[in-house]
Amino acid sequence: MAWHWIAPQWGSPENWRFEEYEPAAPGSGEVTIRVRAAGVNPADAKHVATARPGTELPAAIGYEVSGELAAVGPDTRIGSGGAAVGDEVIAFRINGGYATEVTVPAEKVFRKPTTLSHPEAANLLLAGTTAAEMLAVTAAAEGRPCCCTARPVRWASASCSRPRIAASG
Repeated sequence: MAWHWIAPQWGSPENWRFEEYEPAAPGSGEVTIRVRAAGVNPADAKHVATARPGTELPAAIGYEVSGELAAVGPDTRIGSGGAAVGDEVIAFRINGGYATEVTVPAEKVFRKPTTLSHPEAANLLLAGTTAAEMLAVTAAAEGRPCCCTARPVRWASASCSRPRIAASG
């Protein structure tokens, strides 16, 4: 058995419940991750704040995690290649990451960078893709000073200076 946070009704995180559940066994193209850290982002609360098409209640919370593979479905490769039980991974754009274990599509799972702890890796993909998109939208260039700040919010804030941008082409 595992535990996960769910939103049983539309509204704020104060309404969420931590419940025991049985994660599905992974089928072909799926893996089960033993979660060591979950990314915490404003989107986690926003997607269950009000009714929205495609979201049914109760809704599992959490879009990204860092952990280790607890099970691998038959004939399954993760997004970054082959995988085995015990491998450290990160997963992004999943449902139900606020859990002790979660079964997800393997294509959304990647090997965790060895230089990062699980808490550091847990927010890597959403925060990283948001930062990369911001740098692209603002046309930031290598060697050009850049100061990026996010308005502090209840869940998170971020800041950076002088982005390092890889040369393209």
